Amino acid sequence: CSSDLFGSRLSIATMLTLVVVAALSKVMSNVFLADWTSGRTSLEDQHEKLETYFLISLLTCLANCLRAIILTVCALAASRTIHSDMLHNLLNAPLSFYDSSPSGQVLNRFLQDLQNIDNFVPNSISNQIIRTLNMITQLSLIYIEAPWVLCVLPVLIVPYCVIYKRMRIPNRDSRRLESAAHSP
Repeated sequence: CSSDLFGSRLSIATMLTLVVVAALSKVMSNVFLADWTSGRTSLEDQHEKLETYFLISLLTCLANCLRAIILTVCALAASRTIHSDMLHNLLNAPLSFYDSSPSGQVLNRFLQDLQNIDNFVPNSISNQIIRTLNMITQLSLIYIEAPWVLCVLPVLIVPYCVIYKRMRIPNRDSRRLESAAHSP
């Protein structure tokens, strides 16, 4: 089923939960360090706080490792399915397709699409989720500590949108030219 292409709902929910746990433990680590370094404590308290910080860091590492493992397994399953579907469609294509398309161009497109799926899609998904959560936590902390700073954000959105709209099309065209240059 195409809705389960990237993995079961359980694996995706687990991966998202692990991302949230890692983000929260990272914030918790920063808050804990700020609290720890703000006051003087005895040697016993230092050891206790070091153990607490170690456990928070261990939780972050475990959540990130499990997330990476689940992401890799899901990405491999998706890649295998997409490869099979692409190969099936390519082998069942009419002969007129092969007359009008050079075999080198077909092979290059096939390999480049699979490479993009294998290398870039999982990392892009993971990075997007992590960056979104980081942005939410950063904005939340700013809102809590200095809410007046959020008044500047609407002003910054306008130039960002202008730059994005201006750079999107040349970026797409440069990728297209690169793909054509690598075609045999």
